[in-house]
Amino acid sequence: MTLFLSSIVATLFLGMVVAQAPSEWTCEPSYNYWCDCNCDPDCDIQPVCYCGKGYPPQACGIYIGRRFFLIQGFWDYFLHSDQQLTGSVPSAIAKFVSLRELRLDNNHLTGRIPSEIGMMSLTALDLSSNRLTGSIPSQIGMLSSLEMLVLDRNQLTGRLPSEIGMMSSLTSLWLSSNRLAGDVPSEIAIMSSLWDLRLGNNQLTTLPSEMGMMQSLYSLTLVNNQLTTLPSEIGMMQSLYRL
Repeated sequence: MTLFLSSIVATLFLGMVVAQAPSEWTCEPSYNYWCDCNCDPDCDIQPVCYCGKGYPPQACGIYIGRRFFLIQGFWDYFLHSDQQLTGSVPSAIAKFVSLRELRLDNNHLTGRIPSEIGMMSLTALDLSSNRLTGSIPSQIGMLSSLEMLVLDRNQLTGRLPSEIGMMSSLTSLWLSSNRLAGDVPSEIAIMSSLWDLRLGNNQLTTLPSEMGMMQSLYSLTLVNNQLTTLPSEIGMMQSLYRL
């Protein structure tokens, strides 16, 4: 009798989960149980799920491709490297304002870097080793607290935005192995905290003479670009150890 009742309870619970999460989604049952989620039927268009308790409802999870990830409101990190994720980086990730670290490296993500990412309060952003295309959005310069920006080994094109110089807290900037072209903006010299700058394996043509002002720069990688000369002012970098 006990076994029979347990079987009925399990069947009812599974039925509730299926009703809340269509079978083509990979939404975890534990999420539905904890969060009482209210998901849009098309997670490609509206990828955020909201907790049904309280008003206004709080975003508590997001779909990347067809895979769901729980994000509690107090979490300050979203670390999902090497997960074989597909699809694009959803612009709705910016709704999770508590996040400080966003790491989606070594996946199969495509499309552009969403401009909305500039609305976040990140200290670390790693989207390296994906298949991202398009240019680096100028809004990325709004990440004034960002300390590490890692976008290498993608298929990014266009010029570096001048707004990149607004990231005064940045210590590491890795942009190697993309298709970035043209001049490196002079505003890069404003980044007084920058310690490690990697620009190798792109199509860059000119470095600004203002780079000589970057007294904190320790490591500079420029290999395999279209540079014909280097500005003499690079010799003024007193901390530069690796070129």
